[in-house]
Amino acid sequence: MAGVSYLRGVIVEELDFKTFDLVEVLSGRSYPEDTFPVYFDEGRAYQVTKVGRELDRLNPKDEGFDEKQQEWLGLVDDLRKSAYKVTVKGVPSYVDRNIVDTIREKHDLKIGAELSGSAYEDYMVLKWTSRLVRMEDPNGAVIAPLTEEMVKALRDNAPEFVQRQIEEAISALEGGVRGGFEVAASETDFLSSASPEA
Repeated sequence: MAGVSYLRGVIVEELDFKTFDLVEVLSGRSYPEDTFPVYFDEGRAYQVTKVGRELDRLNPKDEGFDEKQQEWLGLVDDLRKSAYKVTVKGVPSYVDRNIVDTIREKHDLKIGAELSGSAYEDYMVLKWTSRLVRMEDPNGAVIAPLTEEMVKALRDNAPEFVQRQIEEAISALEGGVRGGFEVAASETDFLSSASPEA
């Protein structure tokens, strides 16, 4: 029930507010997730490109065009069948703080010191390990979650293009969340509700 009380000689209107449990709200948060294909067979990928270029040099009316097109389509199909599915997921902000603390301790770094060399690589391995939640091979076998050892092997041995894909997917999750929040905030009409001071 609304009423009036006196606080230090100032009249303060008492309002009835509903309350909520902030800890419960934050513990029930969801995090974005994305799954995308990656390909490790660089030889096969190169063949797709090579035969595709040969096909581009032919006119559809040229002799051998249909055969070359079928060869190219077969290579593309084979490459697609070799896809691994990677799933990345967002994490709470404390995870990144813990990663930075772990790296600082391991490499004896001061607060604010720039990560470089092996400290940076260790940071990236832990960052990827926290976000790479699942990988599925072309036959449906699954690794979940990926270990630090697996992520290090991925960073050391996967094609550069695959590494960029993973890094871009992780960045897209972070940017997508920020972008969604910005859209929601920009859609709020701050002037439509009366200010308590008005």
